[in-house]
Amino acid sequence: MPETMLSRVDFHMHSVYSDGTDDLGALLDKIKASGIRVFSLTDHDTMDGAVKLEKMISPDSGIRFFRGIEFSTICSLGKIHILGYDYDPRDKTFNALVQESLDLRMQKMNLRLRNLKDRYGITFSDEELAWLWAQPRPGKPHLAQLLIRNALVSSVQEAMDRYLKGISGDTPSFSPERAIDAIRSSGGISVWAHPFWEIKGRFYSKEKVLAQFARLQNAGIDGIECFYSQYGREQTGFLTSLADRGSLLVSGGSDYHGKRKRQTIGELGDGGFLVKEKQLTILEALQKRPRQLS
Repeated sequence: MPETMLSRVDFHMHSVYSDGTDDLGALLDKIKASGIRVFSLTDHDTMDGAVKLEKMISPDSGIRFFRGIEFSTICSLGKIHILGYDYDPRDKTFNALVQESLDLRMQKMNLRLRNLKDRYGITFSDEELAWLWAQPRPGKPHLAQLLIRNALVSSVQEAMDRYLKGISGDTPSFSPERAIDAIRSSGGISVWAHPFWEIKGRFYSKEKVLAQFARLQNAGIDGIECFYSQYGREQTGFLTSLADRGSLLVSGGSDYHGKRKRQTIGELGDGGFLVKEKQLTILEALQKRPRQLS
């Protein structure tokens, strides 16, 4: 296995404010230890962690931070995640979509709990449910932790495979167009996250990626996450060619989740190749922008 070569720029990572395992302090310590100089926190469907983390970074730290978010969307072409950067957190349209995504998440959690009870006879104690609802964005990884605590499974992946797949209402009900429009309304930059997706080790086909690309380009997407921790040279080359074709920004991120996934901070490719900062054209675009107030 080639040695992992880490970038000093990472535009895709998660904290405990969604489905990561690091709190903000621990994440910032790892950022500093990794030598990262530019990064974004892109928790799922929430800006709470990003807004708080921004206030924790000293102006003289040598680290440049941009607020981020990752919206979970779905359309006839499948699941599509849209990243948003450097948005105005006070924008009404943007806030409305963030709140809608939280409402959907709560509805889906109730459906999952009911499915576990009705289909498998699995229930949780009042204390366990209180912990679950206290999470900033409760989701399947948190349910998996409860299943592990109750010795029903031995790992998060086993919980996903045995109990948490195929539940009715398990997908969000707003389109990628709405996410892109909300990011645009907030003055932010929208980026298509990990276009090849990944389901049980299998990626979307190039044909499906091309169909989604056409739709997102028509919707006004600003960039593509061409460099990604699970993508090799072939996939990265294909995505950068799409970005060039559409005159779109090129971004890159590890999708770091802490202990929950294998990705390392600053890991922007699978196969040991180093991503140079000049290849990430989103970096220059962000650095040229006037800073949004939080």
